[in-house]
Amino acid sequence: MTPVLAIVAIAVLIWMFIRIARAPVAPSTRATVAQIASVFDSLSAASAEPAFVVISFNTPGRPRVEEAVDLQFYKENGRVGFDWALEAARNVQDEELFLSFARTAGFEPRLMETNGVRHHRVDDGDVLHLCTAVIQELYGRPPDSPVDLIMEGFELKA
Repeated sequence: MTPVLAIVAIAVLIWMFIRIARAPVAPSTRATVAQIASVFDSLSAASAEPAFVVISFNTPGRPRVEEAVDLQFYKENGRVGFDWALEAARNVQDEELFLSFARTAGFEPRLMETNGVRHHRVDDGDVLHLCTAVIQELYGRPPDSPVDLIMEGFELKA
């Protein structure tokens, strides 16, 4: 192996180690689309800030894990906002679809960057309705569809 190739291989291994080490370690919980309102209520009542929940789901035509849509509720300064993060490949691909849907529904997403992640934030209006409408109307998932949740800074209330 040439010295240049060896250096590139080592750099790739270091990059992979850093990516794995920085991966979210919060445990995943499963819920249904219909249960998102309870998750939202629990997050809204959280005393810790920041607190968030990532809602991840697939569609029948794109069932692979890497094709999931990721949505997020994020509590900051006493308010819960809705984020369309531009980190997952599917979110990047569907960015214009989401923006058109949100604007047609009367929301004005703002492009922001937090911790190096670009996202569209909506924190005015009924963000719970926006989230469930994205899942049910934009992506056609019924209320009994499963979603994965990654929660940080709060617990689900019974």
